[in-house]
Amino acid sequence: MGLIPTRPGSAEASTSACSPFFIVAVTLGMGPVKSEILAHSPASTSQPKEDEEYYRCTYSMRVPLDSGLLVIPLIGDVDLLPKMSRQTYYSTDQWIGGTNSRPPASYRRGFNDFEAVNRGPDSKSILLRFEMIYVHGVNPNPTLPPSTPLSEEGPSPLLNRATQFAGAWKANFGGGFLTMIFQQTGARVSGQLVANSADFGFIRDGMVVDNTLRFTVMRRSPYGGNFADVQAGVGELVLDADGKSFKGTVLGVPTSGTFISR
Repeated sequence: MGLIPTRPGSAEASTSACSPFFIVAVTLGMGPVKSEILAHSPASTSQPKEDEEYYRCTYSMRVPLDSGLLVIPLIGDVDLLPKMSRQTYYSTDQWIGGTNSRPPASYRRGFNDFEAVNRGPDSKSILLRFEMIYVHGVNPNPTLPPSTPLSEEGPSPLLNRATQFAGAWKANFGGGFLTMIFQQTGARVSGQLVANSADFGFIRDGMVVDNTLRFTVMRRSPYGGNFADVQAGVGELVLDADGKSFKGTVLGVPTSGTFISR
């Protein structure tokens, strides 16, 4: 996916190509209570190491907390926190090198996951791994044009309270329909998926960050209760500004839904 250029529009790769990435630890926003930034990694001046066709960057931070938190990878200028960079330079511009160095239409740079961490009192360190990928869907935070100075900042998605997905939704799923029923406590979501009155799967590890819900779809083992549940895939849904509809993917299939009831 290439290396970030030295500046917007440049054809030269930066010599500190790890610099646009950083990790942030935040508390879980519950209901009206906003999340709080606990720590973040410092700005990097290093060049990534190549390893098995991947560029690898390493970051570290100290987190003064023994309870639950989220660790989130981000792209932009860490010095702007708690606000965020919104330039296309970070999200969609052409980067340098690689075989797929610009996101296709309707995609942007993002990450494969974020991590919910519960660190026990005896745990001194935790190692987490993230992968930059191209994420489908419009950036929920308005992206500024390349001519905008890189010091320009926008609202942070980190400090918003969790958007409410709780309730029943009717969803277009490929050429068919799903009923999606979500239960939400703070930022955590569970639920079930129903297709034509039949069980289609259930949701595990659902988590809301800003207006985006990410979750794992599980199915009961066909061999009965003595066997572990089977992971079918993942889902990512982005709630529209009206709070009554969403778009995204479930099991890799384009999915859009409308709210039915709480």
